Amino acid sequence: MHIAIYDMDRTITRRGTFTPFLIFAARRRAPWRLVALPLWVLAMASHKAGMVARKPLKQFGFRLFLGRTISAATAQELADAYATHTLAQNILPGALPRIAADRAEGRTLVMATAAPDFYACTIGAALGFDAVVATRHDRTEGGISHRIIGENCYGQHKLAMIRAWLADNALAPHSTRFYTDDFSDAPTLDWADEAYVVNADAKMAQIAQARGWTTVDLR
Repeated sequence: MHIAIYDMDRTITRRGTFTPFLIFAARRRAPWRLVALPLWVLAMASHKAGMVARKPLKQFGFRLFLGRTISAATAQELADAYATHTLAQNILPGALPRIAADRAEGRTLVMATAAPDFYACTIGAALGFDAVVATRHDRTEGGISHRIIGENCYGQHKLAMIRAWLADNALAPHSTRFYTDDFSDAPTLDWADEAYVVNADAKMAQIAQARGWTTVDLR
């Protein structure tokens, strides 16, 4: 078995997906929630300043724009609509041929992303991925909660979640190939047999060269 793992935001997509999803969902379900945009901007600024961690930030954003819980049916409806929107407007032109080439080689395709699982899985399926490893939101009797189970699928936690997924499925790949745009994924880049940095700027290209990672432009 050979496996190709892709980050999603800014690796397959042109732009990040989380804040656009929150706005997209609020517009469809409760436009009045958009008055909270300045509060969300302030929360993101607090995160950049190191005052708020990613996990509580994302839980806050969900609660702010969607509420504490949304029904499973509503979540799927939003995920379907957002996947259609994303594939139409937010995919890097070089991403689809690269994914297709990995599929043609017989590789199992896995998306590993910090995005919420309920919409990441729908986007992954639409792109033809075999599996998605993503930030998991709690399922309750009322539906899907703003609360995240475990860790945000980011940085070292992403690698741990990939390894857990492999173990849970009793998989021991002969080779692993990993694509990402972000240095936060350095643990997974170092772990993979083949590491690809997507659309690297000058600083990231220099780091990639020093650490033996290959750069690839999907723009």
